[in-house]
Amino acid sequence: PIHAETLEKDKDYNRAKLDRILQEQPRFCDASPEIVRTPFGKTSNNPRKLLSFIGRFCRAKGRAALYLLLDRLDEYPDIDLLFIIPKGSLSDVDVQKLADSAAAEPRLTVINDYDQSFAELAFAASDFILMPSEQEPGGLCQKIAMRFGSLPLVTPVGGLKTSVFDLRNDRDSGNGFVSQDADPESFLEMIGPVLAIPSDEPMLAKGRRQAMATDVSWQKTVSEYAAIYETLDHNASAAKQFA
Repeated sequence: PIHAETLEKDKDYNRAKLDRILQEQPRFCDASPEIVRTPFGKTSNNPRKLLSFIGRFCRAKGRAALYLLLDRLDEYPDIDLLFIIPKGSLSDVDVQKLADSAAAEPRLTVINDYDQSFAELAFAASDFILMPSEQEPGGLCQKIAMRFGSLPLVTPVGGLKTSVFDLRNDRDSGNGFVSQDADPESFLEMIGPVLAIPSDEPMLAKGRRQAMATDVSWQKTVSEYAAIYETLDHNASAAKQFA
């Protein structure tokens, strides 16, 4: 569970649960872990921030930026990475490269499978969700992340640009962080300063609550489309009068 009123405690609880599960898994595996029901520590002792990528591993979703992050992981000693990638998304080359990376880096876990319950636990436990997309018509992952109080780290493309607002620029309505451009270098330039923000910084807690309160329903979008169609209808009616 994730509730705005108990967000910090809930995040900590879910991180402890996720860490407990991942401790018993290979760093690269082809099946989603089972959600354990056995007792586990209800307080996480892991001081590192968790950054998760949940989605297809392809060019459109920012594969190049994710590889660049792995290449430079030594520059970010205070993070853990979790990649949840649906089956069929990885090429044979990607499988080998990610398996080698996971074997060499204990802070990286790659799950080459998708299970809704496990993905929800990852959303609930994560501090940030990685979305370095090169293309993103609408985007769902950033909206799900916000519901779970995880701040999305995104590029300024498509639906990401219209749903995620940088907390550094607007502390009263920000709900994530946005890179300057959509290229991998720009994405990593954004990550560094964000990770430097202390975990107990009030701005982050406020941003997470604002993210949870963000209206991502169709209601707002539908009303905006309706206004456009009403304007077009009015203009068409006016044009007929002068025809």
